[in-house]
Amino acid sequence: MTVQNNCRELSILIVDDNPINILIMKKSLYKLLNKKRLEIKEASNGVEALELVKHFQFDIILLDIDMPLLNGMDTTKCLRKNGQTIPIIAVTTNDSIESRNTYIQIGMNDCLSKPIDLCLLEQALTLLLSKSAFRDVLTRPELLISSPSKLD
Repeated sequence: MTVQNNCRELSILIVDDNPINILIMKKSLYKLLNKKRLEIKEASNGVEALELVKHFQFDIILLDIDMPLLNGMDTTKCLRKNGQTIPIIAVTTNDSIESRNTYIQIGMNDCLSKPIDLCLLEQALTLLLSKSAFRDVLTRPELLISSPSKLD
């Protein structure tokens, strides 16, 4: 991460086995966040994600659930077992109430359904970023309000 104007970049890890989904997520993030202060890394499965987390510091992980080698739930369990507190947002088609409750129980912070709704992504990021030092990364800082999380 680099330092710019006394503030570091926001670093996001996108984990999804579908390159189209990664591209859509990146474009969505670029619409919502200040591109100059955003660093995005990609992984196509949980194994790659765990390796990247060993070498880089991430502020948020956007994590698919159904992936080869190591799925999103097992990836989250490994991260939490290793003491990682990085906010994790599940990005999945498996977003029933039961599934969402399971995601929270294993340590995820939020869940968004595919296809991604830009407004819901913005709300999730706003909530997580408002709890951190990255308020100025948002392109619309007026959205930073104290709103209850659906999954807190």
